[in-house]
Amino acid sequence: MTPPVTVSGRAAIALAILTFTSPSWSQAPSIDWDLNDAIRQIERQAKDFDSAMARIELVRTDADGNETRRSTGTVFVGDDGDIRYNVDGADRVILVDRNRVMIHTPSAKEVEEYSLRKHKDRLEPFVRLGFSTTGKDLEDDYLLTIRGEETIGSSRTLFLELTPEKNSVREIVRLVRLWIDQASWMPVKQEFNSTNGQTLTLTYTGMARNLKLNPDLFRARWPRGTDRVRK
Repeated sequence: MTPPVTVSGRAAIALAILTFTSPSWSQAPSIDWDLNDAIRQIERQAKDFDSAMARIELVRTDADGNETRRSTGTVFVGDDGDIRYNVDGADRVILVDRNRVMIHTPSAKEVEEYSLRKHKDRLEPFVRLGFSTTGKDLEDDYLLTIRGEETIGSSRTLFLELTPEKNSVREIVRLVRLWIDQASWMPVKQEFNSTNGQTLTLTYTGMARNLKLNPDLFRARWPRGTDRVRK
């Protein structure tokens, strides 16, 4: 069976508190951030990162800026960068590990399994940026530019642009925009501009980190009778 979504009672309370009582930063003074200081903060967060859970809104647009898909749901991220996305009302669960993207549709008794070795253009693995990715990883793989501060919802964020250094990454994305909460140093918003002109934007709310998540959330265990379609 599809593993249950379980967190500890303390985690659920923490998520509720974060969702409804986040402080407003609208009147906070702007900070003149140094890139090295920002990288060190990201590095500290990544080293202490164990897991995260948040509500998420996902929007895809085409090369002309027209919206092609919008969904909401709950996302879970493990310490090794594994991702689970439970899509609201869509009978769909998406799992991402280091090698695969798996899309489970329970009503169809089917799992589409995409090998990242064959499908290098999949954007899902880039969602790890800002969670388990260290500051050193970002420095090694991207040209980082600070674009200033922006307030998103109740979060005062540091806005970074990431231009891929490696040809293998530039073949997939030409630019990543990352908005990081200055209180938690967790992502509030991510924007991935692909080389084919499409854009994937993810916005997070109610972010809670280092929860005791059920490990089964990230395991590819499907109900008996589920067909695996490898692509």
